[in-house]
Amino acid sequence: RRVHGDRSSRMSRHVAKKRWEVWEGENEFFCDGRFITGPAEDCCHRMSLGFIFLSFDSVFFGMEAKHLWSISPVLVLVPVFLSLLFIACAVRCALMDPGIIPRDPNPDKADASKMVKEEMVDGQLQTFRWCYTCNIWRPPHASHCAFCNNCVKDFDHHCPVLGNCIGLRNIKFFLMTIVFGDTLALYAAVVTAVFFATQKETLVFGIIFSSVLGLFIVLPLSSFVIFHLGTLLCTGQTTREWIKHIKTNSRRRICSSPPSLLKLRETVVGDTQMLNPVGARQKKERKVKRFLSSKRSKSTKWPNTPYHTSAEKG
Repeated sequence: RRVHGDRSSRMSRHVAKKRWEVWEGENEFFCDGRFITGPAEDCCHRMSLGFIFLSFDSVFFGMEAKHLWSISPVLVLVPVFLSLLFIACAVRCALMDPGIIPRDPNPDKADASKMVKEEMVDGQLQTFRWCYTCNIWRPPHASHCAFCNNCVKDFDHHCPVLGNCIGLRNIKFFLMTIVFGDTLALYAAVVTAVFFATQKETLVFGIIFSSVLGLFIVLPLSSFVIFHLGTLLCTGQTTREWIKHIKTNSRRRICSSPPSLLKLRETVVGDTQMLNPVGARQKKERKVKRFLSSKRSKSTKWPNTPYHTSAEKG
């Protein structure tokens, strides 16, 4: 019986899972790995963005749509069109692969001790840096995101509002999101100011609403647009490189969106230890530490994840 039990246990260790189920980063997945986003901690920021956008549209269309439609239907169709473009670009940017570089399970660490190497690519001398977490040589403009725990090509920054990294594949959708959002807010501020200026009864409310809209939405978004389109495109740097004063020989790509290097729905077959990677166990341990530090009651359930750690067993 004991021998038979050992054989059955060894046979049960060989399982088949999809690659996104054993993902080593901090990302969250939806629809069987078809959509990828950032860590679950950014959920509150996404909800805040949705609440602000819905509140803004409700006030604008609820108070002014009827009057603007009587003047010209175009005055109502323009903000509707801008709103749809803003939502489409924001959702696309938040739920796509930003350009994550897959980790190398069998790295060649012969030259890893150097940390930095230079190679000629397309006639230019480019610098590659070694990442000990992903076991890869990072190309120029790439960096390791501390929030998602992945190396991303042309890493610009991690956007907590959209809940995803901004990299090579989704930078153009991020730029369109802030451009459409800024245009919509500027249009609403101007139309609201003109609308309430013609009505003496609501003149004070119109001034307050337009001022708040301009200071807290139009001004920050306009600064974002000017910074990204004016500064970064001219210098060819990412936001991270601009902040840290890093200069590279190659220029970043903005409009290109190459295919994703991740095969998230590919089936991976192996034993239990191989399909419980170190990164996933570390992810579980971080969740357990956050759980212990939250001062919850003992009756609270442990985080529902398929991986087990020594802290949970104890």
